[in-house]
Amino acid sequence: MKFLLILTHVEKAWDRVPPGEPERVYQCYMEVERELKAKDKFVDSQRLRPSGEARTIRNLSDDKRVVVDGPFTGGEEVMGGYYVLECDSIDEAVEWARVCPTTAMDL
Repeated sequence: MKFLLILTHVEKAWDRVPPGEPERVYQCYMEVERELKAKDKFVDSQRLRPSGEARTIRNLSDDKRVVVDGPFTGGEEVMGGYYVLECDSIDEAVEWARVCPTTAMDL
């Protein structure tokens, strides 16, 4: 079964992390991706554009749609990327989600 793991964070929080932290987090994601590929669980992954370059289409009633700025999920949180995983169960997909890195600031 395929599962979509959506990666979210608060963009402005990245302004407060120590030097080198973004690279550390990136390297941790690359390690998770290597593990997913080694176990044939990886289908796809993409980092999304920054919120200033993104738009979201919201479906309203009566077939009306509205376009809003950013990939916002709620509050200051934005969608930063995603993984599509091939897992045997939702429990397995959740376990993979648990190994995705965060910073000490819980981005």
